[in-house]
Amino acid sequence: MKVGLLVVLTLLLLLAGLQPDVYYVTRLERGKFAYPTLAEAIAAAEPGSTIKVKPGVYRENLVIDKPVRIEPFSAEEGFNVTIYPRDPSQPVFKVVADEVRIAGLAIEGGEVGLELAGVRGCQIVGNRVQGAKAGIVLRGGGGNQLKENTVIGADRGIALEGTSGNRLIANAVREGKLGVVLTGGEMNLLQGNLISQAQVGLILDRSPANELEGNALEEVEEPLRIAGAQLDDWLQKISPTNTIDGRPIYYLVDQEGLTIDAKSRPGYVALIRCRKITVAGVSLSLSGGQFGILVLETEGATLRGNRISGAEVGIELRRSRGALVEGNLITDAGVGLELEGSSANMLIRNRIRRAGRGIVISSGGGNLLEGNELEEIAERGIALKGTASNQLKGNVLNSSGEYGILIELATGNLLEGNTVQGSWVGLLLREAQDNTIRRNELRENNFGIYLVRSRGNLISGNELAGNRRAGLAGSLEGNKITDNED
Repeated sequence: MKVGLLVVLTLLLLLAGLQPDVYYVTRLERGKFAYPTLAEAIAAAEPGSTIKVKPGVYRENLVIDKPVRIEPFSAEEGFNVTIYPRDPSQPVFKVVADEVRIAGLAIEGGEVGLELAGVRGCQIVGNRVQGAKAGIVLRGGGGNQLKENTVIGADRGIALEGTSGNRLIANAVREGKLGVVLTGGEMNLLQGNLISQAQVGLILDRSPANELEGNALEEVEEPLRIAGAQLDDWLQKISPTNTIDGRPIYYLVDQEGLTIDAKSRPGYVALIRCRKITVAGVSLSLSGGQFGILVLETEGATLRGNRISGAEVGIELRRSRGALVEGNLITDAGVGLELEGSSANMLIRNRIRRAGRGIVISSGGGNLLEGNELEEIAERGIALKGTASNQLKGNVLNSSGEYGILIELATGNLLEGNTVQGSWVGLLLREAQDNTIRRNELRENNFGIYLVRSRGNLISGNELAGNRRAGLAGSLEGNKITDNED
């Protein structure tokens, strides 16, 4: 009998020491394991327990410093738990513990709706965040999952900063400035997300090796922006299942011998470290802030007969060789064609109309520009800067506001048979040496040819008629000037 009584007392003592698995937040009530605020429930909860929140409006700024689950009392009742910040300058939720799960809540306002700081293994599922400056922010840590959340009207919808290996699945970001922003992390998965009605949809900034599948960008001014200081930042796995207004994104990395044409209906084209890719007959109508076609560290690309309008840069070649860019029409662009550090490319019979700048070549060299037509260029028609041994032949430039052709810090270039009219300066040489300028027509400009601190250039046989202030002017000494007709 004494032994039995001892066993019963021992069991009672053990049971008295147990903590509940579930805590309740009831807003206006307090009782056993029930609290009127989330903060009190979080403080009382044991790690690994669940906090169930009854319907109502709560005003709190919450720090979650232990692994708990927070969810509505009943999932079937929808978004009936709404949390506003008591201090709008602070996050509504700040998670500083691993393995936290927050699901099914409506979060309104705040500097940040949900902030995860240096944590791993957290799950943010099925929440609605509205009116916060930043919707959901992950800083540091990694291996977290954001699934089926909706973010509305944020300056930054979902932002990942210096965090890797996260999964963003089936989230919706709407009506904000920046949709989803990844900065300084890597190897994140973005799958089935919708970004709509944003100024910039998706930004990958110094954030390499991410995988994108089945994401949709709709009614976004600048759908996709990728930035970085090195090639690795551009090595992304982005499949054509991702779309811009229903049109697939063709982001090719290390591909060879493929063709993208009108049947492909691309919404975006980028060739990264590819060989012998053809892009032909494609139409891209953009709203600015992005490339039409980007070619990076690629050899032997053919870009022919494409129509591109509204891009920040119509076609951009960076550190690429041997491309044929022929017969493209580029309109209403910030820059029509831009070559940076690129060599031995051919730009032939392209038309550029209504652009800030027409063709810009910096560094690299040995490119051929022949038979291109440029009209209504606000600043500079063709600009060569810090580049050598290019050939400009038979190009026609009408109405370039500042300079028809600019040769700056450039050597050994050949300009032959070009026509420039309607510019302030038809051809400006600035700190340019040993270039050959022959048999060009520069007429009806303010100045035909103007030289600034330039030496060793051959200027011969050019027609300089009808220029309002001078056919040939500037610091002419040290150059060979013969047989020009003024």
